[in-house]
Formats: sequence, structure tokens, C-alpha cells
Amino acid sequence: MSNSGPRTANQGGAIGPSRQWLWALLSFTGWITATAVTLPLAALVPQGSVRADLGVWILLTGGASLAVVLGSARVVFGAWLPVRAIAVAVPFIGVTLAIAEELLLHEWAEARFGYYDSDMVWWTAVLSGLVVATSIASFGTLVAPRGARLAPMICQALGTVAIALVVMSNVEGLSDGIRPESVPLAITVGLTAVFAAGAMITSWILVLRSRPRSGSPEGRARVAT
Repeated sequence: MSNSGPRTANQGGAIGPSRQWLWALLSFTGWITATAVTLPLAALVPQGSVRADLGVWILLTGGASLAVVLGSARVVFGAWLPVRAIAVAVPFIGVTLAIAEELLLHEWAEARFGYYDSDMVWWTAVLSGLVVATSIASFGTLVAPRGARLAPMICQALGTVAIALVVMSNVEGLSDGIRPESVPLAITVGLTAVFAAGAMITSWILVLRSRPRSGSPEGRARVAT
């Protein structure tokens, strides 16, 4: 008697390295494309004292990138990936944090220099993009089928390291103290590193816990092969 219902990637056969890296490449390309395509859409949002257009841009980029991850997985693996609540919660938190960091950074730069220029904020200018990218990689780690988790885990680790480096580049300025108007931005920048590390630890623990044990029927089948 056969089971009915949609087939998921976790129910498929073995997944080779080439397919998981193809999925990672398509997902990365989708993130880059989403970043470029959603920019003119966000530009339609009126600009005021708060750069709402930047928040909309990051939100659209994050949502479109998640859709690309699932869609490319359907193409590469031939089935839809099951999505748990934690897999949605992690990128939601990351995108929200990225929006807050980007808006606070622009507000801080305009208050201190009179206008925003990426040359004045150095590597912090790319921090929100790194947070979004790492959030997408975390999503990929949490939804990836067995045999295809290495690629998103490596991307997630690289993103976490990059975020840590950007945050550490701001530590040197702490020797002069933090001005009151800089406190919200400083806290948010620090939280990006906490988020990236926490997302990586949480997702990796869940991945390791989901591995079949040697005593389980699936584990015995893997040993037998």
C-alpha cells in the first residue's frame, strides 16, 4: 500500500555533493538577484526622517531570497523541502535585526556627519547585508535534506565569521567611549554578532540531533549500505 501526499526531499534517495552545491549556488545567485531587483521597488517608498525605503528593501530581499531557496531546492532535488517554525523564525529575527541596524546606522551617520556615506562607516555599511545573507544560510541549514546540509552550514559559518569581523572592526572606537546618541547603534551592531552565533549554534544542534542513530531502522540501513 503506497503513501499518498506530496513527496518531500527528505524522502528521496542519496544526494550527491554536486546537487547540494548547485542548490547553494542557485540560492546565492537568487540572493544577489533579489537584492538588485527589489531596490527599484523599495525606491518607490517615500523617504522621510526615517529611511523606510531601506527597511522595505531589506524586507523584500529577505522574503524573495527565502522563496528562491525553496524554489531552487524543488528544481535541484525534485521535491519541496519541509519547513518548520524554527526555520522561519530565525530569518525573521535576522531580517528584523538587519533593518534596525541599517536604519540606526543611517540615522547615526546623518546626525554625526550631516549625511550618509559608506566611506565614513567603513565595513559597517555591509553589515545588514551580511546579516540577511547569514539568515538565509541559516534557513537553508534548517530546511536542507539529509546529505545536503554541508553547503548551507559552510555558508552560514562564513557569514557568521564575516559578521564577527565587522563587529570587531568597531571595537577600536570603544576606547574613546560611546556617545549617548551612539548607544542604540552600538547595541544593535553587537546583537548582530550574538544573533549570527546563536543561529549557527541552534541550527547545528538541531541538525546533529536529527541525524539517524545507529540503532534506528534508518541508521541500520545506512550502516548496511
